[in-house]
Amino acid sequence: MIHNSIKIRRTWLSQLKGILIFAVLCMVAVFLSKSLTWTVVDGEIVTLGSTQLRMTLPTLAIFPFVQLGYMCWKIYDALFTIDSRGVEMKHGVVSLNLKQR
Repeated sequence: MIHNSIKIRRTWLSQLKGILIFAVLCMVAVFLSKSLTWTVVDGEIVTLGSTQLRMTLPTLAIFPFVQLGYMCWKIYDALFTIDSRGVEMKHGVVSLNLKQR
């Protein structure tokens, strides 16, 4: 007996709410970084002769990237298998805590 199955992961389109939250957090982080200058860390990286290489790091930028990481986790943590028996969802693929639904 041949068992053919199709394995599908979630897509970014399934996370539209998360993408909108990410976009809003990016805009809020930029606005607050410009308004609250003490949230921006400025420092010298290296000096080459008379040239200094400086970098500014907005600390509020961590919030949009936490949201982005959460969306990636949700996308890659589920796997759908379609075969002759129907659709099966494996949840917990990334966390190594498999639950079949």
